[in-house]
Amino acid sequence: MAPSELVQKILSGEAPSNIRTAVARGLAPLPPKDSLHALVFLTSDKEPEIAASAKKSLSEWEEEEILSQLKSGDCTPSLLEYFGISSDSEKILHAVITNPATPGNLIELLSLTLPPQLLSTILDNRVRALEFPGILNI
Repeated sequence: MAPSELVQKILSGEAPSNIRTAVARGLAPLPPKDSLHALVFLTSDKEPEIAASAKKSLSEWEEEEILSQLKSGDCTPSLLEYFGISSDSEKILHAVITNPATPGNLIELLSLTLPPQLLSTILDNRVRALEFPGILNI
């Protein structure tokens, strides 16, 4: 499913500050997938207040709602990267490393810091380990 027109404007940099602020505060009527995508993008906004609001809004999301997005087959690499790097939740990290859409270089990076039980999950995917041999340098 394509992002909404509002999200497309945000991602393209065409959305004005007041719209980005509203989305960053979680005030825009967007479906969860679009909202999460926009919030993750806005965590790097050029205006520090917008970036801070987006981070705060993301911190208030229920873990189960985030998990449902991260487990989706059409989850974007940007979401997987954001939560893979910023989360310390084993459930979220498990969803990231088991999603086939997760970029291999992110798996390589995560393999350096994951707890043993999640590391074994990475190593179970032999195809990915062959494609990204850095995973084996643990």
